[in-house]
Amino acid sequence: MSLEDPKPATPSLSRPAASEPGSRLQSTRASRRDLLAGTLGLALGVAMADSVGHASSHGNHGGSEGHDHHAHHHGDHEKSETRQHAELVQTARECLATGEDCLAHCFEQFAAGDSSLSDCAASVDLMMKAVSTLERFAARDARHLDKVAELCVAVCDDCEETCKKHAGHHETCKRCAEACAKCAKACRDHLAKAS
Repeated sequence: MSLEDPKPATPSLSRPAASEPGSRLQSTRASRRDLLAGTLGLALGVAMADSVGHASSHGNHGGSEGHDHHAHHHGDHEKSETRQHAELVQTARECLATGEDCLAHCFEQFAAGDSSLSDCAASVDLMMKAVSTLERFAARDARHLDKVAELCVAVCDDCEETCKKHAGHHETCKRCAEACAKCAKACRDHLAKAS
């Protein structure tokens, strides 16, 4: 550096060119960031679409007609929405409620220093995610309900087996195993009717 050069030598903050060392690391970081942003955008888009779909499926048609058109059709649509798969929806909701109880019991055991129910908690957590999806798909008579029902059979069977291991000592695990068996049966019945 000469005395006439007014610029001090500072490291460049720009992204390195593809031929510079470390450029692969920089592009990997950028792609991870882009992937994360894209995933977040997709999740928000799905949530918004679900919200819009839910509003439109419940008679929120817009407009300013001043009569009872909305109230009349809302009730009819509500009945037809759940009537087709009413048993499946109800069984899923019961399974979810029982799963909540079982998971709460597992956490109580963890707080007391007993980690023997960790396999149960993990299994119930997965079951609840699958059955929650089943309940939503059944309530809306969604296009891929059969695929979700197939998944739920497997997940509920797994959860039932895991909870049965603890059923002799924990009443909540016993009830969860029974609820999972009932949900898996309802899914099998649905699939038998669908085929």
